[in-house]
Amino acid sequence: MQDAGAVAGSFTAHPRSADMDPYKCARCSASSSTHNLLRAHHFRAHQFLASLHSYCPMCLEFPETIGLTLVHQRASKHNRCCVCFERFGRFDLLLSHFIEKHMTERTMDMEKRLHCTECCTVHSTTEALLQHMHSSHLNVWRGLFEIVAPNELASLTSHSYVSSYEL
Repeated sequence: MQDAGAVAGSFTAHPRSADMDPYKCARCSASSSTHNLLRAHHFRAHQFLASLHSYCPMCLEFPETIGLTLVHQRASKHNRCCVCFERFGRFDLLLSHFIEKHMTERTMDMEKRLHCTECCTVHSTTEALLQHMHSSHLNVWRGLFEIVAPNELASLTSHSYVSSYEL
């Protein structure tokens, strides 16, 4: 029978290559091999996003992102905030609360910053965040923003190349 140390010593360690870590952080140069490891990085490294959870507090479903959690909550009528657990009578109130309390940050000079919960990019206006959602995350967020900001969404989705998304 071989000694475990001898067996372990017979393997060669291969250096990790960049393509082994396909998930890149949008806020810094970090990368990881899985989406969950990237989310863990965000929680540790980027303090604003540390409080965000991606699960439904009503039924404990674990969608992959905050946006998909909100889609699940809208479809299931689970109107409890997944960050602070506050209850709401209607989904539109939950979504307005989520955007204002958990996606918005104020800087020292009271400048407003809106954080994308899907990729952690920062935007200075609601319109800029909506444009980003349109170009990057439309399938997740279209149905959510049409409740809160229908006029802005209509202007972003009025082009013929945008397909309809049903929740």
